[in-house]
Amino acid sequence: MKKKLYTILLGLLALALPAQADTWTYDFESFATDTGGEGPRKAIEANLNGLEWHMYGVRSNADGDDYHDGQGSMRIYGEVGSPTKPGNEITNFTLMTPRSIGTVSFTLCANARWSAYQIEWILQASTDGETWTTIGNPFMAQEKSERIERTVNYESGYIRIVRADYATYDLTKQSSYSYITNIDNISITDAAGDPVVLQTSVSQLDFGTLKIGEQATQEFTLTYSGIDTDVKPFVELAGVGASAFSLEERDGEKAGERIVSVTCTANQRGDINAAVMIDWYGYSTSVKLVAKAEKDENMLFSGGQGTAEDPYRISCASDLLDLSYSVEYEKNTFEGQYFIVTNDFSMSSAGNFRPIGNNFGREGEDAIRPFSGTFDGDDHTISDISVSWDSYGFAGLFGIISGATVKNLTVSKSSFYAGFGVAAIAGAAIQSTISNCHTTGSVKVDDYFYYAAGICAGALNPGPVEITDCTNAATVSGEYGYTAGILAISYVPDVVIARCGNTGSISDENLSAAGIVCSATSAILVQDCYNTGDVTINNSQKVANAYAAGILATLEPSFSGKVTIRNCYNTGAFNEVAMNLAPIFPYYLVEGVEMSIKNCYYAADINTYPYAELDNNPIYEVEGMDYSEMKNAEFALLLNGGGEGVWVVEEGKNEGLPVPTDLRYTGIRPVDFTAQAGQWLRVEGGRIVADAAAKDLRVYDTLGRAVNTSETLRPGIYVVRATLRGQGLSRTICVK
Repeated sequence: MKKKLYTILLGLLALALPAQADTWTYDFESFATDTGGEGPRKAIEANLNGLEWHMYGVRSNADGDDYHDGQGSMRIYGEVGSPTKPGNEITNFTLMTPRSIGTVSFTLCANARWSAYQIEWILQASTDGETWTTIGNPFMAQEKSERIERTVNYESGYIRIVRADYATYDLTKQSSYSYITNIDNISITDAAGDPVVLQTSVSQLDFGTLKIGEQATQEFTLTYSGIDTDVKPFVELAGVGASAFSLEERDGEKAGERIVSVTCTANQRGDINAAVMIDWYGYSTSVKLVAKAEKDENMLFSGGQGTAEDPYRISCASDLLDLSYSVEYEKNTFEGQYFIVTNDFSMSSAGNFRPIGNNFGREGEDAIRPFSGTFDGDDHTISDISVSWDSYGFAGLFGIISGATVKNLTVSKSSFYAGFGVAAIAGAAIQSTISNCHTTGSVKVDDYFYYAAGICAGALNPGPVEITDCTNAATVSGEYGYTAGILAISYVPDVVIARCGNTGSISDENLSAAGIVCSATSAILVQDCYNTGDVTINNSQKVANAYAAGILATLEPSFSGKVTIRNCYNTGAFNEVAMNLAPIFPYYLVEGVEMSIKNCYYAADINTYPYAELDNNPIYEVEGMDYSEMKNAEFALLLNGGGEGVWVVEEGKNEGLPVPTDLRYTGIRPVDFTAQAGQWLRVEGGRIVADAAAKDLRVYDTLGRAVNTSETLRPGIYVVRATLRGQGLSRTICVK
């Protein structure tokens, strides 16, 4: 009797409890079979444990160290192609069978081979399969697997996993793959609460074809529910073409409804792509914006007059191709004219790019057709440049610049190859300035003979040449010597390399390589520079004069002038195959050369060097330190000479090692070097004098050491700090 009563009670209790959620799971153990063994080059339709899925850019994982458990997982590829030539579709893993969706969870880990190269992914949900809401923040795979969980709570809906930037590419044309993420053990529970819904009336606004400068306006409706309707979703523009659009918002007719008006002003040639991003505390959706712009027949580039006040606008690959064409075939040097880049763009549609300014295939007086204008990148990035001219020399984005200025530009995801004289920014510089230019780690520079560098291959006659505030993270490789991170060879006197850094891997098959400058023939100044990239000499020819150095590797036999290296450091490793290694500059070249090597350091625990004999050498101040001692503000102070200077430690940058600041962006501005009435700061009789209104006057030399303002100063550059009418000011000034 008791047993029967107990059974009845259990039955009644079961009826009183809510039904267990119908959780769908899939462990990817049979994924290869379920997908028919198809790979990432094809779109796949497959039934996974009763649900239909569509996917593109995925395949079953075959690497035993990458799945979370069992014998399988899903590999999803993050390879990105050209944004100007979209591929088949967005990389995705999409549920096609509508169902109740509560919490979605899965295990994520990076492919072992590509753990250092990962991109962000997002989980999105949709009630109609057309407009999608991003659920929670983006996620990125790490070496160690982790469980990703997002709550959707749609009674009937769809989900998908896509790249956070919605990148599309054509996998059928990929020869290699990268940015690989592994997904395992996915589960979907039933909805168990109120959903947060952000819904737009359209997924895309197409503004059609406009003339440059022409405007068009369209609008869409945003509805939102499941959130506090008094707190409106945040709406903003994003994407490479965002500068062409503007937004206006107003309340709709109903609560939880907003009307978003978008105006497109065509500001560049070709396709314009952006998006309206809508976010509410981690829930987000977007509306894609597309337009195409054409220029009038008489318009140069994407507009502008070529003056300092109204520079020519470079906004797309076509503009850069036009510039290359004009220098090459119209023999236009653009001397005294100005250009400005208006947005980030890709050059993938350009094919093998002819460098702007070159001497390809010509001899005699007309051999060199250089670029001589001012090219301002305006802190934008040009990517996917492909330069390959093995029969010619002096190649890069610019081949030959003369009397030119190239500044504020980053080159990314590009490759440069030529017979000799190849670099990402300029193959050769003549009486020119390169400042605030950078290459990323996805750039490769290579030569067939010699002279390869990240920034500039050669400083040529007549000089001088200045390279300031530049960094190289590109991989640079050479064949027969003169390979460097910043400048390969200096052939002219008075070359200045200041506040530059190299983090890229530098290697040469035979003779010479350096982190900053490989070789020089005349007076050169390297100041406030650093190298953290490994420097490798393979010395295939087994010669005795193979040189490798952190800052400057060697001098030419005809060298004349003075070598000055100040406030520099090196932490890069050497492979020790080269017969002559130096952390800063070869000490054995000190004798017979006018030289000043001051306040320089190297990581002695990474490489060892025979420099004990130089401890008391007054012209060769090079000191070894432990690498850990160099990753702090105290080391930055040491580089600054114990006072204020350009060296700082920035959190999350350069692995904690100091970097030199760009004085143009820290409030320090140059002043006229001559004394003029009315200036608050001037030079009189070799002394720096400030108006009486200036308080707390402090003067520092280029090593950051305080100097006595009451004494006559030696000729040179000084940094002056003062307070004027309550405002702190910094200036650079020259004492002649």
